[in-house]
Amino acid sequence: MSDARCAVCRAQLARLRAERGPWAFLSTPAALVALLLALVTFALVVARPA
Repeated sequence: MSDARCAVCRAQLARLRAERGPWAFLSTPAALVALLLALVTFALVVARPA
């Protein structure tokens, strides 16, 4: 199914992508760590004394 060459495979792949939604990338640990690091960096930049 990874190639999605036949019509049934393409339809199944489209259905899986639609079910996951736009925030599906956050389900991976690496994405969560990257988001956490970005938030911490942003907080440190904003809280930095002038």
